[in-house]
Amino acid sequence: MTLTPFYDLMCTRLCPGLSPEFAFAIGGEVRPGEMRAEHLALMARKLGMQPRFLVQQAREVADRLPAAMNQAAQAIAPALTPSARTLAERLERFVSSTTKKLAARLTA
Repeated sequence: MTLTPFYDLMCTRLCPGLSPEFAFAIGGEVRPGEMRAEHLALMARKLGMQPRFLVQQAREVADRLPAAMNQAAQAIAPALTPSARTLAERLERFVSSTTKKLAARLTA
């Protein structure tokens, strides 16, 4: 499966002045913190997909993302300046926390 446009997955919530909303709606929702299984199901139906399949894929990504984010942050840490390393650590914590909350909302 390919996700496009992937640029919209960039975390802007850590950057003051940038929009915390997606550039496009998913099932009518543009706020990542409000995304629920019903939004994914609505998007799936509009795309002619099985809602259960799309929700399952989202859950799998949400389950695997924190560990992958940690691995990526550790891999690039030696090449970062101290301030960039601090930002990467903040981003990792934020993405991990947000992703765990999303996974819980998708299961509810």
